[in-house]
Amino acid sequence: MMFLLPSLLSSLLVLSQSSAGDINQRENTTLLLVQAVLRHGERAPLFLYENDPNEPELWPGGLAKLTRFGKKHHYAIGKLLRSMYKDFLTTDPKEVCVNSSSTDRCLRGAAVTAAALYEPEGIWKFEDDLNWQPIPVYYLPEDEDKYLSADSSCPLGLEEIERMRHSEEILELTRKHQKMLEDVSNYTGMDISQEFSALILYDTLFIEKMYNLTIPTLLDNYFEELQEFREVLFKVLYGSDLLLRLRYGSLLGEISGSMRRKINGDIPDLKFQLSCVHDVHIAALLKVFNFTNMPQPPYCAMLLFELHQMADDTMAGRLLYLNSTGPLIDIGEPHVLFLDDCTEFCPLENFTSKFRHLIPDDWEKECQLNTASSNYSKSITLLILVSVIIVAVYFFSLIGICYYSKKKIKEQEEKYLSGFTFGIENIMTTQ
Repeated sequence: MMFLLPSLLSSLLVLSQSSAGDINQRENTTLLLVQAVLRHGERAPLFLYENDPNEPELWPGGLAKLTRFGKKHHYAIGKLLRSMYKDFLTTDPKEVCVNSSSTDRCLRGAAVTAAALYEPEGIWKFEDDLNWQPIPVYYLPEDEDKYLSADSSCPLGLEEIERMRHSEEILELTRKHQKMLEDVSNYTGMDISQEFSALILYDTLFIEKMYNLTIPTLLDNYFEELQEFREVLFKVLYGSDLLLRLRYGSLLGEISGSMRRKINGDIPDLKFQLSCVHDVHIAALLKVFNFTNMPQPPYCAMLLFELHQMADDTMAGRLLYLNSTGPLIDIGEPHVLFLDDCTEFCPLENFTSKFRHLIPDDWEKECQLNTASSNYSKSITLLILVSVIIVAVYFFSLIGICYYSKKKIKEQEEKYLSGFTFGIENIMTTQ
């Protein structure tokens, strides 16, 4: 069956409303700002392998796009957040700022979550039979996005990924699973030992299993081994402090910066900031806070960064995590993550010290974008210069050839004319 039963889909929404407890009143604090970093919901596979028995038509929304269940999941998340923060939020759209990576599934997921979180009331309701108000979703083009893109254009970051992918750990992992890699590669027609192809193939099989689609016996037999291989390879994407700084540090800087701006009174209206991202962002942020034993973030996994003013007027941060692995049964509610050397409400200076060293001072410079751009510009300049020289040489060569040709022609003409004159003189002499 391609899509889940309507009764199961609707139960997701009902359970999310009933299970969301008020977790913000455990201590005498004043909540000032919430920043949610949310992975997109369930989607179709990114691609289908060569011998995939499941046709693309099984995914009416398109490959890599949110499925119907993914949209329902996002809507349930929005309802959960509304229930959690019902005493903090109104329905004034000026309170919320929604950001997303430029991928379709994140943009749609962000829009659906915002629609559920900010259903209009009172003056914000502009149609009696429409329980929706427009909430803009902001994004940057992928090649300019250093905050939420899963593949930011950072040359040094890409070099670091390549270095780690060829580390002894990964080479040993590849040797350990050599037979599986060969058999699966031969069957699917794609070399999954190269680059990160194993991640993409595993993703396809995982989704097809989730939707009870056909999995060939050979691939089904290797699924758990492929999963083991994938889990280690996935961590390469955020496996060093350099990668955390270059690929995820800008997002951390924005989280910290929003807290600072809120405290300084620069964003008085803003109460809730939502960023829709990818699984690797959630995994990387968990690693930043030293939660390294967490399983891969499931669909709609969410980190909540809260800024609180304590009773003594000091500022504190609190971190919560929602990682429901069985949303059909119960979406659950976020649980508090206790940071090292911190209580639940961690003094803000201590809270931000956990990641301050990972925030780039000059991202473009640290990524060597300027160097790459400079080298590119130098290459272009050199190419243009060489082209100009070649054209100039060709041009002057033509002039030289033309001059030489004209000179030769003139010499031939003079010789011919002199010979012609000589012939006439001879004729006249002999007469």
